[in-house]
Amino acid sequence: MEQQEAIEMYLKSIFRIQKAEKRAAKAVEIADYLKVTKATVSEMLVKLHDAGLVAHESYKGVKLTPKGLRKAELIMRKYDVIKSFLTEVLKIEVDDKQAHNEACKLEHDFSIESIEKLEKLLPKLKKKAKS
Repeated sequence: MEQQEAIEMYLKSIFRIQKAEKRAAKAVEIADYLKVTKATVSEMLVKLHDAGLVAHESYKGVKLTPKGLRKAELIMRKYDVIKSFLTEVLKIEVDDKQAHNEACKLEHDFSIESIEKLEKLLPKLKKKAKS
């Protein structure tokens, strides 16, 4: 996994944990979510903090900064649009996790311009797929 993709995966995991738990994410939760060691999480949290993407308080956890939140929301938007395309237009089954896995891979490579165009095109594609 390259560095930018790893950063995005961490931001996405922190975003999801914060949203689900309604509190800061703990390093152990991030490690469990990403299936990595706590030491690996600690290393990445330093990089994310230095980049201004997270704020970390000992014993309280990690929260996304406004900059980190914007970046995480963009990643989630890309994921949602791509997954919607895969499941609703290409009819890839959600149950076998193929759509999830493919959306996770593709979200890192799609530009925001491509996502915006796909978002505009999706309603038309959904109608065609139903016909």
